[in-house]
Amino acid sequence: ARMARRRHHIVRNVILIIVLAVVVCAAVLGVGAAHVYTQSLEARTQYVTLSQEISSGDVDGAKTTTSELKASIGEIVSELDSPLWTIAGKLPVLGTEVSTARTLASTASTLVNDAISPVVEGMSTLQDDGAIDSDGAVSVSGLLSNPVDTTSMLSSVSSAESIVSACQETVSALPASQIPQLESAREEMTSGLTSTDTTLGEYSSQLEAVSQATSSLSSLVSSATGA
Repeated sequence: ARMARRRHHIVRNVILIIVLAVVVCAAVLGVGAAHVYTQSLEARTQYVTLSQEISSGDVDGAKTTTSELKASIGEIVSELDSPLWTIAGKLPVLGTEVSTARTLASTASTLVNDAISPVVEGMSTLQDDGAIDSDGAVSVSGLLSNPVDTTSMLSSVSSAESIVSACQETVSALPASQIPQLESAREEMTSGLTSTDTTLGEYSSQLEAVSQATSSLSSLVSSATGA
């Protein structure tokens, strides 16, 4: 009888420990989810600001916002990569939502770090060289006084456009989320990628104009000098 009672206590204690562990995990995930949501709202605001800065030619502002956006997305990725989220990702139903959140976070990281950041750095270089003026437009006077090679920047933009295209395919393949906040993030990511693709296309056209102007200037200089 004592053995039976002892075994009963052991089983009861094990069950209590398991229940407690589940409650703790749920609480930690809840706090983590709240943090991810807060950071995602911040990242979305930063992304809108960055898009406006790139469109208006505010290179210094774009560089600062890009750094802030990298930090925000980095925190989200770090949170979702924790062991508890890995466990949650293996659960039925919830696992699909966790997978969606992780994919959105990794896609955002790829977009900002591999596509947008190099373009912003390239914009800064071109502006320093006088190829584009303070409002982001092609500077004829800057080109006349200091012709620059835009090949590297054109390559960065082309690479960014390819990355954006790949990101669009990744996000479009995600299922609609049953969590309103996550579904909103998915929809905004889709919209953001579309606007980024448009912005890059417009900037690519400007760069082509710079490249053609530079080529024409080089030809004129060569003719004038008899080279």
